[in-house]
Amino acid sequence: MNRVRADVKCEACGQEPRRNEQGRLVCECPAKQWCDKAPTAGSEEDRAILEHYGWQLVELPYDIYWVGPVANAILYLYEDNSWVGESAPKRFIHLGEYLEWYAKGLR
Repeated sequence: MNRVRADVKCEACGQEPRRNEQGRLVCECPAKQWCDKAPTAGSEEDRAILEHYGWQLVELPYDIYWVGPVANAILYLYEDNSWVGESAPKRFIHLGEYLEWYAKGLR
C-alpha cells in the first residue's frame, strides 16, 4: 500500500479543512468554502488491507469512507492515491504506516 497523505491547508489560516457537524469541510476562515474531492473505496488491495486491520467501509449516496474499529477513526481514500484521516497523527505520511501504528494501539 503506497497511499500518501493529502497535504491540504488553507493559505489564509494555515489549517487543514475538517468536517463540521453538518459534514461540510471548514477551516477557521468564516467565509471559506471547500470543495471535497470525490472519495473512493480504494483498490482491491486497499480494501483487503483495511479489512484485515478491522476497518469497515461505509457507502452513502454522496460519500464513501472507512471507519476504524475504535470510534473517531475515519479515513477517506482518493483516486489520486492520497488519503485523509482527520484523527490520524500528522507524522504519518504513508497510510500503511498509520494502519500498523493504529493496529498496535488496539492490542
